[in-house]
Amino acid sequence: MDFLFEIFVGKPLWLWLMFLGIVIALMAFDLGVLHKDDHELGVAESLKLSAFYIFIAILFGGYIWWAWQNGTLVTSDGTNPVASYFQGYIIEKVLSIDNVFVISLIFGYFAIPRKYQYRALVWGIIGVIILRGIMIAVGAELISNYAWVTLVFAAFLALTEADIQPWLDKRKPGQNKFTTQRKEPDEVRILSGVFQGNTTGTPIQLMIENTDQRSKDYGDIAGAFRPGHADITYHQKYGIRDYRGGGRSSARETASRVAAGGVARAALAALVPGLRITGYMVQMGVKGIDRSRFDAGEIERNPFWVPDAVAAVEWAEYLDALRLSHNSVGAVIEVVAEGVPPGLGAPLYGKLDSDLASAMMSINAVKGVEIGEGMASAALTGVENADEIRMGSGGPEFLSNHAGGILGGISTGQPVVCRFAVKPTSSILTPRQTITQGGQDTDLITKGRHDPCVGIRAVPVGEAMMACVILDHLLLDRGQTGGVRGRIG
Repeated sequence: MDFLFEIFVGKPLWLWLMFLGIVIALMAFDLGVLHKDDHELGVAESLKLSAFYIFIAILFGGYIWWAWQNGTLVTSDGTNPVASYFQGYIIEKVLSIDNVFVISLIFGYFAIPRKYQYRALVWGIIGVIILRGIMIAVGAELISNYAWVTLVFAAFLALTEADIQPWLDKRKPGQNKFTTQRKEPDEVRILSGVFQGNTTGTPIQLMIENTDQRSKDYGDIAGAFRPGHADITYHQKYGIRDYRGGGRSSARETASRVAAGGVARAALAALVPGLRITGYMVQMGVKGIDRSRFDAGEIERNPFWVPDAVAAVEWAEYLDALRLSHNSVGAVIEVVAEGVPPGLGAPLYGKLDSDLASAMMSINAVKGVEIGEGMASAALTGVENADEIRMGSGGPEFLSNHAGGILGGISTGQPVVCRFAVKPTSSILTPRQTITQGGQDTDLITKGRHDPCVGIRAVPVGEAMMACVILDHLLLDRGQTGGVRGRIG
């Protein structure tokens, strides 16, 4: 009954009208043209013709059902009906559109009376060509439905600029003396992909305008390379560079990441309501936090997003001194995702931690990434590093989290913990030795408005990348396993 329900319910009327029209047209052609001189068909011929039409109907209807259902690889409950390679092979090879028509033609040729086979073959080939053209047109509609179904969560996702703007406000410059004094409102506008407050399933296009750029500030570096910056590598690779801010090597690029992260968070809120992503600084230069004073409520009470009230005061004095001495400093940011379901990720090339590392390393100025204990795990013994497990009322419970919520590339259900190191800002007012584009030695001072610690504004960027990666893996897992999990207990 479920199979019949899937075949006959929920399909558009035009699809069935077209299907029935083709079958009726074939019957009318056969009876009106091929058998117009026959006053009566024999029982055998009638049975053959009936079987032929039934076969065509089942085969063609089955193909339409498959194209609608399995062509999208996702059913209404998010599962994948192609449960094995064998099934997938049969669907892909045996039930291909061309094979359907060829098999139908051959079957029809031998099904009808012999004296009409030649004419049936000729008209059958013509019919196949006509039907092929019809199916090409149908295919365009099926493809559009494929895009809609695979993005079914996004096609009805409530989304407005207000869902994205708060995250951009965390990153935008000029909010205090410890960041660049460039004044950018970073107001996001949704240009497409959203209608009446809901996503449509088409690509979402966002725009953030630059309103306070000063290209003249970069005039002195037009012919020289900033030490520690990507100026020289861009020139070596492309033979040309946009010195007016650095182009894609500028941290200004990260505004787009935060905007995308806002969309990802909206999707995650709908798919995994209990998931929460929090980023904060754990180190600035040589100064780290005291984890015994860790207070999550303190993160948004200071300009450094640091969960340690005492450290916030010390860091303010430390960074102020560096800023006034025309210097900059690096930082370490920690991002934690709580409520991540177990089972996200893959054992080898699609590891959750490798994708997280790649995402964090792609952020401008990031020079190192670690998951869980990271580099510190090298100093642990096996006894210390193993996260012991006990059975709790709601399932397995880990007694520690040295793994950072990921084992073998797959999430454990514990908080996913990721840290990344951000280098000091390269653009500083202290003279540094470098060379010009012509190869001459020179000393360079970089003027303009730059962050004394770019790690401060990297916190919301790291959160955004965490959101994007987790959403990617959540959707990949739904397509791979359909959410099926191994049972424990």
